[in-house]
Amino acid sequence: MRESILKRVAVSRNGLTMLVALWLMLTMNLPFWRSVWQGVGGMSNDSPLFLLSLPLFVWIWLYVLLSLLAWGRLTKPVLGGLVLVSAGASYFMNSYGIVIDYNMLTNMLQTDVAEATELFNVRLLLWLLLLGVLPALLISRMPTRPLTWRRELAGKLGSMAVLLGVFAVLVMSQYQPYASLIRNHREVRLMLVPSNVVGAVHGYLKRELAAPAVLEVVGADAHRISAVSTPQRPRVTLLVVGETARAANFSLNGYARPTNPELAERDVINYPQASSCGTATAVSVPCMFQDVGRADYQDAMAGNREGLLDVLQRAGVDVLWRDNNSGCKGACDRVPNEDVSHLNLAQFCADGECHDEALLHNLQTCLDGLTRDTVVVGQPRPGLLQALPGGV
Repeated sequence: MRESILKRVAVSRNGLTMLVALWLMLTMNLPFWRSVWQGVGGMSNDSPLFLLSLPLFVWIWLYVLLSLLAWGRLTKPVLGGLVLVSAGASYFMNSYGIVIDYNMLTNMLQTDVAEATELFNVRLLLWLLLLGVLPALLISRMPTRPLTWRRELAGKLGSMAVLLGVFAVLVMSQYQPYASLIRNHREVRLMLVPSNVVGAVHGYLKRELAAPAVLEVVGADAHRISAVSTPQRPRVTLLVVGETARAANFSLNGYARPTNPELAERDVINYPQASSCGTATAVSVPCMFQDVGRADYQDAMAGNREGLLDVLQRAGVDVLWRDNNSGCKGACDRVPNEDVSHLNLAQFCADGECHDEALLHNLQTCLDGLTRDTVVVGQPRPGLLQALPGGV
């Protein structure tokens, strides 16, 4: 009896792929649908046929994507893994309002364990359990009809061909609204799970596996201009890289809370309109040390092009990078650098995480021993250095 029931509910692997695509479309993409709904004007849109076609458009897209990734006996493991990954991606998109591209993936892979564990909580675990683990287990237990590889391949290719035909008809019949949506709201392509995750992995691997480029030298003729009188003591510049600080949260810029009380009493120069090259450390840090500006910065420059610190060092200025974050992302690769989180300072560090005061450890001794002009760069954890006056 049990065997006959299983035979009746058994589906083909191709049918299972269709069901998983439907599950992903309905449960993992709330930010995507919210953005699309706002982008097309919601119920004020004068094309009801276009609105009705959107779920079908997305389902076909996801089905084709899953069909290209899941083949044969690997169908269930691949689909289950994609459901788990999609659940994680949807949680962070829903909770933090992020989009997922290769920059975000790079930032995630390069972060340290202590920073990553701060994101784990009961809500995340419940989300992963309900939307990821349980559906993945159901997929693994779902009975599938055995088919020869020829029949399975024919069914998959036939289904893909028919649905791609429907896909083409949808696009051609509603070309104007679809073109307008994609042209004016390009961010939606980075919000569709798991399409965005697959694209991010592809972009990351493409860059990681690319042939190493020759390092581009910047300021090859950089040199010091001799001063009229040589100072008796070396000149020192301290630079704090608060690359995740939000200008909107600075009382210097009008924020209601006194987040910069001591800086407000000093004669400081404040640039309220400054903006970062990106929201990820892997983008923002190397970009700020390049001379090309935000508009012309490219991700490959982080490891393949010299920056400000290289030029200073070539000109005869000593450079020291002190890090309490997840690394300089290429900006300090060719200058002396140290990670203070590896010093295991009991007064500042616990459970693999160090407070930013660790950046000041032995700093005065280092400064007292300088014999040449020096630039010291401190990179705190997300947020400005707490130990400095006026830090937020």
